[in-house]
Amino acid sequence: MATNIINLVRGDTFSFRLNVDDNSAEDGLYRLTDYDALYLGVTLPHQPFEHAIIKKKYTKADQLKDGNIIAKFIPEDTVDLLPGVYYYSVKLRQNIGTDYESVTTVINKTKLVLND
Repeated sequence: MATNIINLVRGDTFSFRLNVDDNSAEDGLYRLTDYDALYLGVTLPHQPFEHAIIKKKYTKADQLKDGNIIAKFIPEDTVDLLPGVYYYSVKLRQNIGTDYESVTTVINKTKLVLND
């Protein structure tokens, strides 16, 4: 997945490793805190992230010891979608204290090709 483009068959299970870079960490990977969440959304070409037709949320409990998260599409996520080009994005929400929340786009809109 060097280009980050996802190709999958409608109704199949598909998983991939997902992580957030952190240049200040010794191994270069960000570790989610108790207050963080990583969101993966699949949208139609001109649809905003907030209206994603597939939504996934990952927290600290989902993160492996090596800093990766296994993002997974299950058959129910895509079986009823029409074949074609969709887009996925990944965003990190961090709580930076009691009054401030930060949202960072980790993967900007990238193609997800759904085949029949």
